[in-house]
Amino acid sequence: MKKIVLLFLGILTFSYLFSQEKKLEFVEYKSKGDGYTIYFNVANLESEEQAQLILKDLLAENGISWGRYFKSGDNRDRFQLNIDSKITANYIQNILLTHNVDYDYSNVSVNGVILNPPDKPVAIEAMGSPERKLADDFPVFERTENTEQDIENYRAKKDKWIEENPEKYNQELKELEEKNKWRENN
Repeated sequence: MKKIVLLFLGILTFSYLFSQEKKLEFVEYKSKGDGYTIYFNVANLESEEQAQLILKDLLAENGISWGRYFKSGDNRDRFQLNIDSKITANYIQNILLTHNVDYDYSNVSVNGVILNPPDKPVAIEAMGSPERKLADDFPVFERTENTEQDIENYRAKKDKWIEENPEKYNQELKELEEKNKWRENN
């Protein structure tokens, strides 16, 4: 009986130690067909040229179909990528680290926790474009210590806004569609 208990405790300890892998997840994302559009900020980027090299390496991956680098409204180095569902935040981090760059952890969680949360609530940009201005009454994503609940609350507010403002929502979709057509043709 002692051997069984010791074996059980050994397996439990072994499982616990190896389950402590750092699981990274994107906080800012939108479903897109069979994948996602993701956004993340990076730290330690030295130049625009380095950003373009990182983007080139990211786009060389099979599961990443499109991407761009830009400065966010608060002057952070930011990437936007279209990825399939097999690409993870951990996978992208490995590519970033080859360039001595990492997430700034303001919009990528580590084991469900945002390590570098913004000082104040921020609006999630509509339709995936950082330069796009939201309707004045569009819901604001409010960040607390409970990211999952924050996401649920935001989605509920957003769904309610869409239900109450179908004309504004349809106009946003129309503008996005026109913008995407322009991007594809240029």
